[in-house]
Parts: sequence; structure tokens; C-alpha cells
Amino acid sequence: MELSPFNAEFIIDHAKVGYSDAFVKQLKEMQVKLCEGCNDLVECLIEDLDEFIEDAIGADGRGHFLSSYDGNENEITIDDETFYIYRLN
Repeated sequence: MELSPFNAEFIIDHAKVGYSDAFVKQLKEMQVKLCEGCNDLVECLIEDLDEFIEDAIGADGRGHFLSSYDGNENEITIDDETFYIYRLN
């Protein structure tokens, strides 16, 4: 999972360290300088990756992460079974 694009405040809310404005500033600077290269560093900060992922999905929805086309999640029910649809291109 690519973690570097998450906003610094969201990352720090799930970090092993306490929240501080200085740490938010430093994390933002690191994200700008390293871009995708800071993914491993961000992952090291996160206390519980499963909880982080659940909170991210709760905040933005599954479509945001699965639908590279428009970020939407669509659903259709056929014979009492629901299918979730994500457009990729």
C-alpha cells in the first residue's frame, strides 16, 4: 500500500509518537522531498497498519483506493446477491 500520499495529520494520528505541530511540519517536508521514496519511513511510524487502513477506508471509501478511474464504488444486486463494481479505466 502506498502510504506517502496520506496527509501528515492522518499519519500522525496513527503514529507511535505523540502529535505535535513540529512533527506534522517535519513529516510534510519529508513527504515533499522524498515523495514516494518515503513510503517505508511512513510505514515505520504507523502503530497499527490494519487500523490505519480501516480508518482510511472509513474516511474515503473503498472506491477511492480501488477505482483508479473515478474513485467511485458502484453496486448492483442480482438474485439477492450484491456485487461491488470499480471502474479502472
